[in-house]
Amino acid sequence: MKAIIQKFVKWLDGHGSAFHSTDTEKRKTTILIRASFLTGFFMILYIGNCYFIDFNIGFNILPFESLIFFSLPFLIKMGLKPKIVAHLYILNGTAFGILLVWFSGGLQSPVTPWLTLMPICAILFMDARNAWIWAFIILGVVSAMGLYWLLVDEAPKDYNQNQDPLYFLNCYAGLIFIYLLLSLIFEKRLNATINELETNKSSLEQVNNQLNESLDTIKITQNQLVQSEKLASLGELTAGIAHEIQNPLNFVNNFSEINKDMLIELIDELDKGNFTEVKEIAKDIISNEEKIVHHGKRADAIVKGMLLHSRKNTGSRELTDVNNLCDEYLRLSYHGLRAKDKSFNAYIETDFYKDMPEIKLNAQDIGRVVLNIITNAFHAVRDRSKHAGEEYKPTVLVGTTYKDNKLEIMIKDNGVGIPDKLQSKVFQPFFTTKPTGEGTGLGLSLSYDIIKSHGGNITFESKIDIGTTFKIIL
Repeated sequence: MKAIIQKFVKWLDGHGSAFHSTDTEKRKTTILIRASFLTGFFMILYIGNCYFIDFNIGFNILPFESLIFFSLPFLIKMGLKPKIVAHLYILNGTAFGILLVWFSGGLQSPVTPWLTLMPICAILFMDARNAWIWAFIILGVVSAMGLYWLLVDEAPKDYNQNQDPLYFLNCYAGLIFIYLLLSLIFEKRLNATINELETNKSSLEQVNNQLNESLDTIKITQNQLVQSEKLASLGELTAGIAHEIQNPLNFVNNFSEINKDMLIELIDELDKGNFTEVKEIAKDIISNEEKIVHHGKRADAIVKGMLLHSRKNTGSRELTDVNNLCDEYLRLSYHGLRAKDKSFNAYIETDFYKDMPEIKLNAQDIGRVVLNIITNAFHAVRDRSKHAGEEYKPTVLVGTTYKDNKLEIMIKDNGVGIPDKLQSKVFQPFFTTKPTGEGTGLGLSLSYDIIKSHGGNITFESKIDIGTTFKIIL
């Protein structure tokens, strides 16, 4: 029988807790359901007590009261809000208590403590605010009854007063029994809640540890990707530098070979005593040497410039010729891509501000930004040239302007463009439209951070198969 009752109550508990989203609300509803059944059983037992003491009023109302308390859990099952059912429980219990108190001796009745049970139930079923409301209601009712019996008429005792000891014993024993069981129900649910919290705490600790491990892994991966991005930029620079240095080296080598031949010819003319021809050859040698020095200095300038831009970043800012910086990286990026793909060709255009002053900035950082965007521009025109017709002219334009102490670097291409749905993600870390292995998705993200650290802004406009224009404003 006990097992059947437990399964039945558990079944109702499940229906009651199904209406809630938090463990606290489920606990309160479970207590309400079990307290309703407990009170109903107490009413049935109390009917016998009323019979033995000839308390006809109590004997008549108790069956209806017990039926109401037994019905409350089913109201929850049918979908009525548990909070409303809780108020019905307390309202019914209060009405029952007032009736019994009124006809069994007033405030001296052993049923009076029943009324103190109601605010306690409000705490268990709902919250402290509702408990205060019901406490004031019951206090007001008790005060009104007390004043009535004090000033108007004594309270009636409609039962066999020879059975007072039995009546008092049963009433107090029943109330103590209800208080005890309610406290046990509350303690059981509280312990269950504590166990749930402990379990959740343990689970949260495990999840937290896993998240920390994942975060460490992400940081390591991010550092590796940042390094890969730097190496990718270094590869572009290396290919471009190799091409740029190769041109002056070719001149140096060619003029050196020519000078060697001319010196041999000079010796022959000296042996012949043809001093006029010797002078002409000497002039040509001097001219060639000037060209060798010029191209040697050009190679030296390229190397020094790259060393300047690639030295360790200290965060310091120095006066920089922005036009030269953009021009160098434009050519280096183009030749770097050409070194990888000999079939690629593009038109390069520049529109530099003529009276550009030297700007104080971190040349390495700004150079990296310019290189990233220019390289993306060349990739865009290369991709479009694969499917465009012969009339398509792949072009990348780099320009600068300077006005009101604002520097603007513009990088424009007529490539494939960026789809509208992807434009919001352009500056997100690790976002890339390039095939796997060709991009880390950090170039524009790092560029955005660099420009922001300089107190500037970077924007772009793009349309499919028309092109993209990036603007860097410092």
